[in-house]
Order: sequence, then structure tokens, then C-alpha cells
Amino acid sequence: IFIIGRSRTNGKKSMRSATSVEDRARRWQQAIGTAKKGDRAAALFQFRAMADEGSTSALAEIGNIYEVGGGGVTQDFAKAREWYERSSMLGDPDGHIGLARMYYFGLGVEQNDAKALDLFQKAHAADATKAGVVYALGVLFELGRGTAKDDDRAIEYYLRAAAMGHALALKNLAVLRIVRGDRIGGIFLWCRALVRIFSIALKDPNDPRLKVR
Repeated sequence: IFIIGRSRTNGKKSMRSATSVEDRARRWQQAIGTAKKGDRAAALFQFRAMADEGSTSALAEIGNIYEVGGGGVTQDFAKAREWYERSSMLGDPDGHIGLARMYYFGLGVEQNDAKALDLFQKAHAADATKAGVVYALGVLFELGRGTAKDDDRAIEYYLRAAAMGHALALKNLAVLRIVRGDRIGGIFLWCRALVRIFSIALKDPNDPRLKVR
């Protein structure tokens, strides 16, 4: 009798847990949709509510809203950094990425390639499926920013990012082929990359396959 009673209680908890997960997913998609429609002030309010509930990814999204600005929100790199740092300290890959981007471009912070590389590597370790991060690592190794220049490692990262659908990685691969003497193969790949970039940009210029996210 005790076991049956306990089972029923666990069942109720599981149902509540499933409902809670579904509710969080629904609210997340609503916030993302609000941001895409351009009402970033409303999206900020929605993400703040989720951040207060412990969502580390929401912390990073708040950072992104302040980094980009617009839609009723004043661009504020200091606030962007604050929110990205909070997310990054909790190990969220999107927090690492946002903070890495700020150090790479020197947005409201002193430009620092070494910190950018470290943060991109942390993001990759936390989530190896993010094509934008793999692409960014390729760029850093190709240019020798924050590390020794290494075209072989850059190509390795670009190939992986391109396989994930990142269009800019394909373009950079084409350039490296041309530089290494494979002009015909490089030009052919360059044309493929441009077609992919334009086809993606026409549908959505903010597509993650064209960015470091």
C-alpha cells in the first residue's frame, strides 16, 4: 500500500514537472517570437521573468538585447557585458559566446583576443553543436588572434562548421583553398558559398548560419 501511494505521488510530480517544462518551452518561444517581431522591450520583460526563475540562457538573451539595442531598448554594452558575465559564470554556452564576441570586437571592453579565444573554447566545450562557435574558432586560428596562426586547425574548424550549415565557414574555406594554390576548386567553392549566403540572407538576414551565435 505504501509503494502504491508513493507511486501515485511520483506520478503527480512527473505530470507537474512535464507541464512545467512545456510551459517554460512555450514562454521561451513566445519571448523569441516577440524579439523577432522587433518588440525587444517586451521580449526583455519576458526574458527577465525567466531569468528570475533561474534560466541561464535567459540571462544571455538579455545580454544580447542590450548588445544589439533597438525595439524600444537603448543599446548598452555595459549592461550587455553584465548579463553575459552572469550567464557565463553559470556555465551557459550562450553567455560564453556573447562575452567572447564583446572581447573579440572590443564592444564596451578592451579588445582582447586571448579572452575571446578562451571563452569561445569554453562555449564549444559546453555545446559542440553551435556552428557559429566552431566558425569563430576557425577565424581565430586562421588569423592568429589570441593564438599562433594555424591554417590546418582553421580548416578543420571551417569544415566542421560548414558541415553544420554555416555559410561563412564555406566562404573562408574557399579563400584558404585559393591561397594554397587550388584556384579552380577554391573559386568553385567560393561561388557555392555566395549562393548559400545570399539564399539564407534573403529569407532571414539574422539567420545564425551567418553569425557568431
